[in-house]
Amino acid sequence: MKNKQQGSVGIIIIILIALAAIGGGAYIYTQKDVSKTVIAENTQIENSEKATTTQAIVVPKKVVTTTITSQTSGQDCGTILDSHIAFEGDKRTIEETKALGCFSNKILSCTPGSLTVSGHDAGKYIVFNKDKENCVIGITFNKNKKCEIPLKVISDLETYSKEENEPIENLVLPINILIVFEKMNNMKTGEPINVSCQTF
Repeated sequence: MKNKQQGSVGIIIIILIALAAIGGGAYIYTQKDVSKTVIAENTQIENSEKATTTQAIVVPKKVVTTTITSQTSGQDCGTILDSHIAFEGDKRTIEETKALGCFSNKILSCTPGSLTVSGHDAGKYIVFNKDKENCVIGITFNKNKKCEIPLKVISDLETYSKEENEPIENLVLPINILIVFEKMNNMKTGEPINVSCQTF
């Protein structure tokens, strides 16, 4: 009984941290004097080791363009509305659940793939590749950032999810927290987890 309560507390803490991160990002975004127009063009080159994503943010009298070249030509798992990842998970469509499941499996196997997020906090989650004992995973929300997540951490998250009877689709949330904050505590042992990140 005590272990179940501790597991529930860990999940609640993760959800609260995610809410704070998303709320803070939304606050910063709404404080900017930026036009709400976002043009995103995604191009994937087949049979190639490189894929290019171009995002242009239209600002009054100014266009800022960022080109992301990565070593992923993996599967695009699909699209999910930002609020359906954590806050309104019960409102996920079948397609969104499949997209989350697909991307969670990309994380678990550390094989190239992506998950597109639509809505207010639009962007992408990307699994780039396996690098020694790490899986390189990135995000393209407020800034383009990728981190080396230890494979042991991913394995521990999978084990924890199974022990707590959590759907594997929810694996994206703690990975997001690790990338955004570059640290978190192991949900089972409480030990700190730090990751190495860089912009791209």
